[in-house]
Amino acid sequence: MFDLWNQEQINVLEMEKLSSQQNLDTVYDLATEHNVSAREKIEELNNELIKAQEAARVANEQLISSQTDENVDFIASVSMGIEDVMSEVQNSKEAVQSVILMIDDATKSFSTLCHILLGFKTSISQDSAGQKLIFNNCQKLNSCLTQTIFELENQKVKFPFYYGMFLVISKFSGRSNILVADSSRQPVIEYSKAS
Repeated sequence: MFDLWNQEQINVLEMEKLSSQQNLDTVYDLATEHNVSAREKIEELNNELIKAQEAARVANEQLISSQTDENVDFIASVSMGIEDVMSEVQNSKEAVQSVILMIDDATKSFSTLCHILLGFKTSISQDSAGQKLIFNNCQKLNSCLTQTIFELENQKVKFPFYYGMFLVISKFSGRSNILVADSSRQPVIEYSKAS
């Protein structure tokens, strides 16, 4: 019954571990998709930034080549528009990088949780093995005591007890010691056997 309970606990932990692993895989896949999408978005924004810089360069060249006030005003307004676009691109790039960092943190947290659950499962398995060892040792001790009682019964037949005698059984350093003594504690029969 004890083993069945431990096996059920282990099965529950394994199911939780599997569920956590599936969740981690899902989060990882989602993070990977977002990461790829974010990188594509950054690449698009960089391309737009390059185009805007090229347009600004062309506008500056036109500004230098043209001396009229009308052209100066037009190019100044174009330059201001380009600066606005560049500022928006930079803000978008920072937002995407922030999202990527958050996804990386979530992935690490799920990974840590899986390691903790695995450690907990290992600990339960070790506790189960320790309890099983204690149970087996108790069974061995019970068997040894039963054998000793049987041997004492046989000794009793060979050496009948007299009024006022008593029996002492001890186990020390891997040996079973049996002592039959009289009321003054003087040994009458001593028996020793390795366990």
